[in-house]
Amino acid sequence: MILQHACLGMGEVLCLTPVFRALRRKGTRFIALECKNHEGARELLWGNPNVDAVGPIGAFRGECVNVEDPQWDYEQAHRQNVSKSRPRIFLDHLRLQGDPVPEVWIKPQSRAWAKSVMADFDPSRPKLFYQTEAAEPYKLSSARTMLRVTDDLIARGYSVVSVTLSPSPLRSAAEHTLARVGLGIHDAMALFAECAVAVVYDSFYAQLGAALGKPCVGLLGMYDCPGRAVDYPYYLRLPPTIKGGCGCVPCWRNSLIPCERYKGPQAFAQSRCLDEIDCGALSKLLDRALSLGAGETSNGHRESE
Repeated sequence: MILQHACLGMGEVLCLTPVFRALRRKGTRFIALECKNHEGARELLWGNPNVDAVGPIGAFRGECVNVEDPQWDYEQAHRQNVSKSRPRIFLDHLRLQGDPVPEVWIKPQSRAWAKSVMADFDPSRPKLFYQTEAAEPYKLSSARTMLRVTDDLIARGYSVVSVTLSPSPLRSAAEHTLARVGLGIHDAMALFAECAVAVVYDSFYAQLGAALGKPCVGLLGMYDCPGRAVDYPYYLRLPPTIKGGCGCVPCWRNSLIPCERYKGPQAFAQSRCLDEIDCGALSKLLDRALSLGAGETSNGHRESE
């Protein structure tokens, strides 16, 4: 069977791994993925025994199913009332039963490298992965907010790790902070795996946290539907809090819809609800996340060594 997705981001690739697993258990012999970003998807799916091939659109011959439109149509129809996660939507579309938690494998050499990097940190301080970059910038807090949150986390006893393709907004030279630029996907995942807890947005790292059984606190704006990550173990949501209330709800933000609480070009690139993070509330959720335990997903699979 060939699964097609025209514009597949890394998060969606991980969202599809429960589908690959369910198809294999059903007896499907050949499973392939066709997408525009096939090189990135192939790298991410390294080691997955349930995927036989990854290539560009039209690369393979056989029964083909489009897995892009069902997710889009479902979310557009339900708007703020979406109660299903993306993996569950993909499974339901193909009428498959299975655990919606994603799977991922990390290359052994990347794991060894990450362990050596993390050895330089103070072992008495829990290591926290803080996401500072995303393909859709409106899903992120501003650099100023990230610095405020990072300073608070360090003051509360955490060592903070971030990975970006461009220069990080975090002060990489600051004590108890590591900001790596331009890492490959497996090196970035290995650093994530070495951390005790993660602060993530609605992105690839939320799916990665579920795949690794990593405790995560999700910073989700007003635009995010309540169905995001509902199937994921060890995932806690920090609801946005804006002083004076937020009259722009629901907003269903995207790159073409400006934030009503910002003006000018900033309104398209940033969301006000993600710029007023309550550090005290975040700290309490992190304490809860750390107490949950990690290392195993709800389907009993550990990520590959």
